[in-house]
Amino acid sequence: MGDIRCGFCGKTPVPYPLSTSPNCGDQAYKIKCDPKTSTLYLDSKAGLSYMITSINSKAQRMVIRPPDVIPDTCFSQDFKSEGFSIDDALPFNITSSNTILLLNCTDNMLHLQSYVNLDPGLPFAKWPAPGLELMWATPPEPPCKTQSDCRDLPFSKCSPDPSNAVQKRCLCKKGRYWDPASGYCQKCRRGTGCKYHKNQTPAIGSSVGVLVLLALTGFLVYRQRKYMKETARKTLIREREEILNANPSGKSAKIFSGKEIKKATSDFSSENVLGSGGFGEVFKGILDDGTAIAVKRAKPGNAKGTAQVLNEVRILCQVNHRSLVRLLGCCVELEQPLLIYEYVANGTLFDHLHRSDMRKRSPLSWLRRLLIAHQTADGLAYLHSSAVPPIYHRDVKTSNILLDENLDAKVSDFGLSRLVELSEQDCTHINTSAQGTLGYLDPEYYLNLQLTDRSDVYSFGVVLLELLTSKKAIDSTGTRRA
Repeated sequence: MGDIRCGFCGKTPVPYPLSTSPNCGDQAYKIKCDPKTSTLYLDSKAGLSYMITSINSKAQRMVIRPPDVIPDTCFSQDFKSEGFSIDDALPFNITSSNTILLLNCTDNMLHLQSYVNLDPGLPFAKWPAPGLELMWATPPEPPCKTQSDCRDLPFSKCSPDPSNAVQKRCLCKKGRYWDPASGYCQKCRRGTGCKYHKNQTPAIGSSVGVLVLLALTGFLVYRQRKYMKETARKTLIREREEILNANPSGKSAKIFSGKEIKKATSDFSSENVLGSGGFGEVFKGILDDGTAIAVKRAKPGNAKGTAQVLNEVRILCQVNHRSLVRLLGCCVELEQPLLIYEYVANGTLFDHLHRSDMRKRSPLSWLRRLLIAHQTADGLAYLHSSAVPPIYHRDVKTSNILLDENLDAKVSDFGLSRLVELSEQDCTHINTSAQGTLGYLDPEYYLNLQLTDRSDVYSFGVVLLELLTSKKAIDSTGTRRA
């Protein structure tokens, strides 16, 4: 079987289970030793070799360092754009001690660089050398065929593996236990009850303990989720009257029953899905009187989605404008809160601008684009200047502008909208966390967290550019746009 330990690579000790040749170590933990430079290497899945700069046998960790970046480029012979890839057959994993930096470069390349235990507060000149820390899986006792194979492991005997009778291993004798960190049979401490093959006993005990812990954790998570769902349901019911009646105009939305909405949407059939997002899903439905509706349902257990639904009810119960989508009512009987809107038949402005099938079926003329821009601006102006109190939409984008059967625009999705309270109306801005969609988000709002009506105006400006160019706000293909 060969030697248990591989000795040294130059002056660097190679601890068990690492193997630098077929005649030593555990063959599952293969690394390479370059005898000319006395340097250890680890091969990646891509066929590249990475220098091993340090090994900590007690922690079962090692640090690899890829070659440096080619000068004046974003290319390197290391991680490149596809990242470092470890052979799945090797028992090595990347640890959580690494800080990965992604440097956005030209030529559609991302240069990745990693640092171990990096303190970002340090000046760049004091940063450690780049490296990636890996951890190897805890090794079992060395395999053997005869007792001579165990000569490098004192106090061991070549015996059948208790977990695999076909395999023999150098098992520690009575009074000793296997220490994978040192790779030796250590002496049992007096009074600890260390017995023959004790190394197997803790494994069984640990497994049982882990199973009990997992079962207990699962039960607690189940109870917590059940409690949160019940609390959310009670909150919705308690706030229903306040939400639907707390508006100066006295208008209120209808409260639909869960049975009525399930029937209208064919029990939320996947065939009726109009769209989905971070908040949840939107379904098409037909009421008993033939009215077409759109039903917005928050994701199960999504507290943020529920909060956005409640916020949208508060907003839409206070507005009434031809260029704003109309809320018909809500339903709080089911597990997730539901919003019921008028059905807007022609999809979103985003679809008409960027989906090839929609562009061919109903292309938007320049006059129609101008009208859509005017109608959207009219709706936003109403929110900012005519609504009492004023409302900042915070998520103006082409996918939130719906087009009806006449291709007239209606602004929708008020989940992130913000009512400007009376105490805030004399302020130049509102301090709040940045929310919205990248590509449409006002840079000043994002950097300073100061929300104003100009934030919606900036987003509307991006919409105007999309109407003019038919280009997306963010190009996910990576092609650079002027």
